[in-house]
Amino acid sequence: MQRVRVLARECLLCRVNHLTVSTNGVLFAGHPADSPLIRRVRGSQRLYFWATMNTTPGCHRKFVTSLFALPLLAARLFAQQPPAQPDQTPRAGVEERQITFRTDGLVAPGTLTLPASPHPGLPLLVMIGGSGVHNHNSTIGPHKILQQLARGLAQRGIATLYFDRRPIFNLASFNANPDLDHEVVIDAASALAYAATVPEVDSHKIYLLGHSLGGELAPYIVAMRLAQQPASVHGMVLMSGVARPFDVTTLEQARVIKAAQGATPAQVDQVIASWTAVFDAARDPQTPASDPLGVGTIKAPAQYWRDWLSRNPVPGLQSLGLPALVLGGTNDLNPSHQDFEMLRQAATASGSASLELPGLNHEYIAAPGDGSTTFVAAQVAPAVLDTIAQWVTTGHIDSKLR
Repeated sequence: MQRVRVLARECLLCRVNHLTVSTNGVLFAGHPADSPLIRRVRGSQRLYFWATMNTTPGCHRKFVTSLFALPLLAARLFAQQPPAQPDQTPRAGVEERQITFRTDGLVAPGTLTLPASPHPGLPLLVMIGGSGVHNHNSTIGPHKILQQLARGLAQRGIATLYFDRRPIFNLASFNANPDLDHEVVIDAASALAYAATVPEVDSHKIYLLGHSLGGELAPYIVAMRLAQQPASVHGMVLMSGVARPFDVTTLEQARVIKAAQGATPAQVDQVIASWTAVFDAARDPQTPASDPLGVGTIKAPAQYWRDWLSRNPVPGLQSLGLPALVLGGTNDLNPSHQDFEMLRQAATASGSASLELPGLNHEYIAAPGDGSTTFVAAQVAPAVLDTIAQWVTTGHIDSKLR
């Protein structure tokens, strides 16, 4: 029997989890799009990438990773797929309610997670996941980071609310306005408004938690909500947020991940050149907003790319004057340490704190030093939950956690 290892890693460039399949240390497959060992099939609930290879004569093993594609691509692929059904597995100390709230003339479904036997006066975090269209658990492969955060925080006395992205619950509305406001920001601001109506929640203790793209957009979301109702948000938690321009971080990540997958320098340069041309076209004011831009099957209107390229969370984080908890993992390859430092330095409001947790990757689980995710189920590290809970409830984090 040969030893088989499967790694999955989220990529900003194409929004899928890259699969690396190896036997006895020999690389067999890299990116799903350029490996004959990987074929795409439609599962009963979502699109999967299946990797199939011989492990012994006459024996095949299959490995699965969920689609994590760019929003418009994923929206088309998921258009006929229902939102993920709630996980009914009992959790000690946790109460979960499936809720809906009004947003921009639409109805968004979500999950409200509370401590068991909740009482009035609870703090609540509205949680926003990373880029791509996935269910509101923010499922990436076997990991469900938002669901895990919600349950862990409920066990520590904190309520959370998280919800489906608009391309999941109303694709037509998103297609009519393909930008980050209509994908994330407007609905997240509406979720913050809904949170204040939950009887068990203290409306003066409402926070926004953003992971990855959610962290990048957090200042925009909070600014929109504060314009609607001043003093309605108490602070922000930024997990693995990106601070530098989208194209800079994307191309940087492409170099790192493609090289880790065994691509030659020439192949890496070709990828970089292709996506550089896309970003240049998106920035060109002569490019019509509706023109589809991308590489291969990964395309989105120029308007979408143009909007993302214009985003910069640093000025908003500085000007909002709200306390922020900035978190990162030392083995996270998606944003770099430079992004963490830029956000940490921008979080100057009283009560702000920061922590880069050793050995954790983009999903905040323990991972090898290359930032990859071993393709087995794992839980968000307890230190992450302890840090968030302590900051929300006390306004600081102990020096022993730093």
